[in-house]
Amino acid sequence: MSKYIYLTDYVAGKGSDKHIACAASKARLANLSLSFSRQLATNVKVNAIAPSLLMFQEGDNKEYQQKALKKSLLCLESGEQEGVAAVQYLLSSRYMTKRTLAFGGGRHLALLSKL
Repeated sequence: MSKYIYLTDYVAGKGSDKHIACAASKARLANLSLSFSRQLATNVKVNAIAPSLLMFQEGDNKEYQQKALKKSLLCLESGEQEGVAAVQYLLSSRYMTKRTLAFGGGRHLALLSKL
């Protein structure tokens, strides 16, 4: 059985004040994975991964990094290996399809607690 994995983003499900176009395009990818998983279900498994923060870029200053880390409960930069592990999990699964595997160190819970 073939497998497809789309890379979407945490903002696909919540929107973004600063990055509207990016959030909209990632939401389209998330929806595309749902549509294709339904259409191709007997032959192809289609899933997506939706990280929030994987790793900082080289030019990100300490102030920005601290602000970004405080958005999640774990306050950690996950690193690229977390993304690799998510892809490996989906590739090894015999049964999972039509799902988005979100990982963000508890970011969704941290945001809820600030409401």
